[in-house]
Amino acid sequence: MNFGLSQTNVEIDSLLNEIAKIENSKEIINTNEGKKIIGYGWKLLPKLSEFFTDKTETNVKSECVGRNLTKGEIAIILADRIEG
Repeated sequence: MNFGLSQTNVEIDSLLNEIAKIENSKEIINTNEGKKIIGYGWKLLPKLSEFFTDKTETNVKSECVGRNLTKGEIAIILADRIEG
């Protein structure tokens, strides 16, 4: 998949919102939405980074940190999986 400049923050937000509904952080990259974001590649990183500070709490539980992740933390996890 190629990331087009026409991709909007609204679309990225929508994908993150769908990921935010899962319960286990280990499944983030296995969701269709997670795969789609990762598939856009490095060109998505500037837009994805705009979500890093989003403190909206999600349903995604992280055993590592012992709490639910924020939307920003999900964006960071996905950005970490994008190969440059």
